[in-house]
Amino acid sequence: MNRKAALLFAAGCTWLGLVAACAAVAGGTGGGGWTNARVITVVPAVDTYLNTDSISRSMWCDSPTNCTVAYSGARSKVWAVSEVDGSWHTPVPVPGLTGTYFMLDVSCTGPGDCLAGSAGVTGGLQAAQVAAQLNGVWGRGRNVPGLASLSSGGISDVTALSCGAGGWCAVAGEYGSAGGTLYGSAGHPLTPYLTTVHGGTWVKAEQVPGLAALKAKGWTSTISTASCGTGGWCAAGGSYRDRSSGRPVPFVVTGRDGTWGRAHPIGNAADGDTAITAISCTTLGNCSAVGTRATSAGATWPFVVTERNGTWGQPEAVPGISLGRTFVAAAITDLACTAPGDCVLTGFYGATSEDCGGEYNFCYQGNYSATVPFVASQVNGTWLAAREVPGLAALNRGGITLITSVSCDTPGHCAAGGLTTGLGESARIRGFVISESDGAWGQPEQVPGLAALRSVGSEVDFAFCDHDAGPAPECIAIGSYGTARPGSPWKRHLFATGN
Repeated sequence: MNRKAALLFAAGCTWLGLVAACAAVAGGTGGGGWTNARVITVVPAVDTYLNTDSISRSMWCDSPTNCTVAYSGARSKVWAVSEVDGSWHTPVPVPGLTGTYFMLDVSCTGPGDCLAGSAGVTGGLQAAQVAAQLNGVWGRGRNVPGLASLSSGGISDVTALSCGAGGWCAVAGEYGSAGGTLYGSAGHPLTPYLTTVHGGTWVKAEQVPGLAALKAKGWTSTISTASCGTGGWCAAGGSYRDRSSGRPVPFVVTGRDGTWGRAHPIGNAADGDTAITAISCTTLGNCSAVGTRATSAGATWPFVVTERNGTWGQPEAVPGISLGRTFVAAAITDLACTAPGDCVLTGFYGATSEDCGGEYNFCYQGNYSATVPFVASQVNGTWLAAREVPGLAALNRGGITLITSVSCDTPGHCAAGGLTTGLGESARIRGFVISESDGAWGQPEQVPGLAALRSVGSEVDFAFCDHDAGPAPECIAIGSYGTARPGSPWKRHLFATGN
């Protein structure tokens, strides 16, 4: 899913929020075993747009009781809130770091040692910025080291950030010449960059090795996703315009201990307009990636590609996807892998309409008027057929339902969350949770306990599972909800629920 894609509200749809936070969960349980939502804090209402893909990038957990979340507040100031061994600390500002909710990333090598990235404003220009947390204390934000010499004073941003348990972090993004925008434009194409940091020592930002020889001049190329594991190795993926055909081609690039290899095309220009949108790596040389392919007729199809022992295979269509007159597109929203060849992806079938959103006047990514979620599993390296999630149709009264995040700790043991729309102008978006046990998905349910908190709209943005969590819940779902009083501004609250 394109990181800049947003859930766009038409006139009159003004509520939904910004970010979410991980939390230790307390209180009673709902009918499906999920605990009642617990309030974490109130977030300033500075935006009326929702971007589930970007929001989930701004949080990290290595257990249900150890998490870090970054979010933007008034005047684009970045805040961070951390949970350590089940205790949440007071949110603190990240000094010198600015950003917006849809350009904010965070990842950690362990509790209290994190890296945040954003696209803040420096000297009147939007510039990629990073800030590091060491032993629970955030240092001052700074521009990505070495990037100024590449961009020659132009714009830049952070599009992907990932840290591994071995202490290495990868930062990726795009930069352009002065006068350009972060969306790219004629005469001002964007170029992707990569950099790494370990123990506070940065490797200077560089262009993706080998990409210049592949891509067409004058066209924007991007990096949209990154994943780091143990042992100092990382992988990233994106797309470029092919030099000969001018069509988008997906690529991946891998690195170790701060040294990146050459860009590796996935497929070729004859495969159609394609791009890598998510990547998940479990061990050195073993990753899975997903993306989308656009056809000349305007339909989009999801594809998967797997790296085994350092060798990337060919892209393949997700089995079981069937489009027709009702659903003209399919896309992937999240990917989670637990071991080489064992992964789960979530996505949706989509219908488009000029009258986006119908009765509720709601649209997703600008033109989807209806969506139906699906899941697909990879078992021992083989992808099984995608299937619709049982029970979600009963919640999908307003036409749009999305699984925004999925997490698994072992194959067949996962949790997911998302949102669904209601009917009528007074209806609101509702967050839901669902879990999988022994390979079977249970019934989804609206987040329990939100009605008692006077929620008038909610969403689940992030899920995390850890089977070795001990007596604490094994999975946690994280989201935000809104409250309102007549004549008063909306308030956004962060919450979590566990299973």
